[in-house]
Amino acid sequence: MINDSVLVLNQEEATAAKEWCTDRAAFYAALAEVYSHPLSEKWLRWFTSADFPVYLKSFICSQDSDTSLLDQGLDELQQSTEGKSLEQLVRELQAEHSFLLIRGACQTVHPYASVYLSEWKRVMGDAWEKARIFINESGFSLPEEGENKYMEDHLSVECEFMQLLCRAAAKATRRKKHDQLLASLKLQETFLREHMLTWVSKYCADVVRVSNHGFYRGMAKITEAFLVLDAASLKQFCEE
Repeated sequence: MINDSVLVLNQEEATAAKEWCTDRAAFYAALAEVYSHPLSEKWLRWFTSADFPVYLKSFICSQDSDTSLLDQGLDELQQSTEGKSLEQLVRELQAEHSFLLIRGACQTVHPYASVYLSEWKRVMGDAWEKARIFINESGFSLPEEGENKYMEDHLSVECEFMQLLCRAAAKATRRKKHDQLLASLKLQETFLREHMLTWVSKYCADVVRVSNHGFYRGMAKITEAFLVLDAASLKQFCEE
């Protein structure tokens, strides 16, 4: 409950908030991996497990949530991987990763906000500059990855930033710093609304349109659905 901009949680509410933030952090980390690297057997084992849909819905869906797009994505993910060994999936998805996500491999789809929000459809536009400033001013530092480091408006980097914010929120809850929890949740809601929801739906629609593999088509639908549902949950939490 929020009274005069002060968040007050009882023990049960604090535990639920910590678990919610921890689960969200884990899934944002997973999305960052999907859009930055070819997936390993470890990640594919998780995405293709029977428990994955149940796990995902356990923390992003409320009773009145519209889960139709999420369900479509989960179904396509399951259909595209059913009956295939992890070794076969790794080979297939390495090729598709190169096509979709390595710059220049796919001429029409790039996971950068600037490509979708700038007039000239090029990287390092205003969207990159705004995302870079927002992340720098947040007080959080993204890990450096040398030559593999993407720009701040790359989808994987934006997901990684959200993961850091979710982890900070969970940590604040464990320490009973509920004012810090509220500040982190508000920061997450703002970043989603101003820097991710402005373009990710268009990008995901393009992935669905051009991808040759059902795994990435399914993940694109799951990504869009997750971000929309997460933004709605954050907005509701911060306004209650």
